[in-house]
Amino acid sequence: MSTQHTVSILGCGWLGNALANTLRPHHTVRCLGRDQTNDAKQGYYRCDTLVIGIPPRDGHLQSIQTALEQIAPDTQVIFLSSTSYYDNKSAIIKAETLVRTLRPDTAILRLGGLMGYDRIAGRYTAGQTLPHDTISRYIHRDDAVGIIATMIARGTRTVTWNALAPIQHPKSHIFGQNAKRFGFEPTRFENTKLVERSDIDADALIEALGYRFVYPDAGKFWNDE
Repeated sequence: MSTQHTVSILGCGWLGNALANTLRPHHTVRCLGRDQTNDAKQGYYRCDTLVIGIPPRDGHLQSIQTALEQIAPDTQVIFLSSTSYYDNKSAIIKAETLVRTLRPDTAILRLGGLMGYDRIAGRYTAGQTLPHDTISRYIHRDDAVGIIATMIARGTRTVTWNALAPIQHPKSHIFGQNAKRFGFEPTRFENTKLVERSDIDADALIEALGYRFVYPDAGKFWNDE
């Protein structure tokens, strides 16, 4: 792909910033701000690829709609959603529905819980007691960035894929080992029996992209950091 390829990222937070830094040596990258009128005046919506990665918050649907109305019809759109879709989270479902309605050729990536580096599973619930244990749905940030970059390079459109590490574990296992490794209080569970959740995986993504995970085991995200 030519170095003239332009990528605009709506939502340059923890993931978006890392994505921008990875893409910059090869592409023209623009991080869009909350002032979408100014971004439009600056021509930031004239791009080859638009990555939308804003969290569900007040006004997020309007921000998504505004962005999609600004871009050209042939712009590649990658929408970063969440595996919370499978838990019937209304904000996630509404956002995906809006994107699919306005741009049916959008590539939707349902990311698992973003982890790695300073995001350590179990630290945010240290000392708390949760009602039940579940299987994790985590993805390392490096793999999330790698997958998105591969989708941009391939010009991926009109797909809906899950993106999470192929090997997952009970949260009690991951939380417990991280508590020991990083020295914070463990999370407790009232019921240690695993609560069943919808069985999801990244098989479709792996098969289509031929992507090889840097961190395939969600229990080993922090081993080498």
